[in-house]
Amino acid sequence: MFRDRPLFGWGMDSFPQLLPFYSDDTLLHARHERATSDVLQLLAEIGLLGCLPLIILIASLIIRYLRGRHDIRLTNHMLMGCIGVILLACVDSPFMSPAVCLSFFIVFFAALRWGDLSRNQVDKVDAKPDLIIDQSKRSVPFFTKDDDEQFK
Repeated sequence: MFRDRPLFGWGMDSFPQLLPFYSDDTLLHARHERATSDVLQLLAEIGLLGCLPLIILIASLIIRYLRGRHDIRLTNHMLMGCIGVILLACVDSPFMSPAVCLSFFIVFFAALRWGDLSRNQVDKVDAKPDLIIDQSKRSVPFFTKDDDEQFK
């Protein structure tokens, strides 16, 4: 199926309907509605262009983490577990379980967030001011300088 439409695929949830045209969809008198792996299923249904945003998102987050040079053991172990689930998805379909899918994304994003927060001051991680208009045109003052706290 993927070879016939590699760029765009056949559409979401089209695999069970198209499988009888490509091969026998029964095995031991049971109908199969899934591919043998999540990767093959995604490629057949949404094609390369459909998988590209997901690949770009995950790759950009990993590159951002690696550029920060965080050597955090907990984050590295969590990301290795996520890589293990992705490798398992190449030969099996673990993402069909809602628990595995949700757990994967929670662990993945928690690991990246922990990498940002554990080596920086918590107040400095997301505290970059974003002004939509110039400060001189604002009627409400906006403080953009670092906090100079004096402790006695």
